[in-house]
Amino acid sequence: MIEGLICELKQRFGISVVLATHDLDLAARVADRVCLVRKGSVFAEGTPAEIFYDEELLNETGLLPPQIVTIYRAYCEMQGIPADQHPINLEEMMAAIRGK
Repeated sequence: MIEGLICELKQRFGISVVLATHDLDLAARVADRVCLVRKGSVFAEGTPAEIFYDEELLNETGLLPPQIVTIYRAYCEMQGIPADQHPINLEEMMAAIRGK
């Protein structure tokens, strides 16, 4: 319900919403920008694709990537193809798999 409200506010009023969470799946669904904070300071910032596909950065933070990222990487590995696209949601992943 909260996620729906956040998305509605963003779309309806064109406003920015600041959300603090460790739930990267939620962040992947609602965020336009992602900031990683450590000891009260932003140490990484970018689009969800930039942040969530940076394995080294996520390992450094101890955060697990969103499920879409994990599934896409596993699919690419199983198919023997490079994970050269960075889908963040189901629609983007399906388009990447279809090669569009």
